[in-house]
Amino acid sequence: MIIIVLIVLSLFWGSFLGVLASRRTIGASALWGRSKCLKCKKTLNWFELIPIISFLFLKGKCSGCRKRISYFYPVVEILTVVIVLLAIISENNIVATIILIFAYSVMLVGSIRDILWQEVESWILIAIVVLSLAYALASRGFVIQDLVISLVGGIIIPLLFVVLSHEKWMGWGDVFFAAALGLILGQKYVYWGIVSSFIIGGLFAIILIATGRANLKSRISFGPFIFVAVLIVKLLSVLTTGFFPY
Repeated sequence: MIIIVLIVLSLFWGSFLGVLASRRTIGASALWGRSKCLKCKKTLNWFELIPIISFLFLKGKCSGCRKRISYFYPVVEILTVVIVLLAIISENNIVATIILIFAYSVMLVGSIRDILWQEVESWILIAIVVLSLAYALASRGFVIQDLVISLVGGIIIPLLFVVLSHEKWMGWGDVFFAAALGLILGQKYVYWGIVSSFIIGGLFAIILIATGRANLKSRISFGPFIFVAVLIVKLLSVLTTGFFPY
């Protein structure tokens, strides 16, 4: 029963995150105002705002203009359920778990914006680092050595890439994501997080180039790969023993 309640709450939270990630691009507030169809501007009824269920009931179309509703929203809702469950599985400290859920949520919003527009607002980047620092303190305590090694270990390579390439290989936003990676994974797993992010990003780039969707000069958002690496390494570090050699 608890898991069902968590999933339902996560879906509604994901609905909000979807709005937060997208609505600001058309100048509307993500916190105030009624939800509307982006095409015909029809104000949506409450029964049209139920995550997943409304999308299926309406067959993916607006009840007003009958134009197709983007799959973006149900996908974000499902992804939110995934990150919430991963946060719960990864942590047994209630306070740390709640903070981690918020950290993952803001990283998800930042990743979406990075993918869609290759631009992440400064307040999102700052929130990502602040929440990640709060999680590190709540889960591992105030240990200077751990915080310094985690933070430096996370940002050193991305920072070098940004400076040496003059932001052609990576952007400053990726450094904030990398800082969050280090703080969340800690000094034990920061190295594996960075390595994993480059492996995941590299494989994705190879696929895009092989399918003709990108070339060697194309700019690919790296923040989302860092986020995925955080999720994978964090989960494996909890569920497996000895998976990562030290």
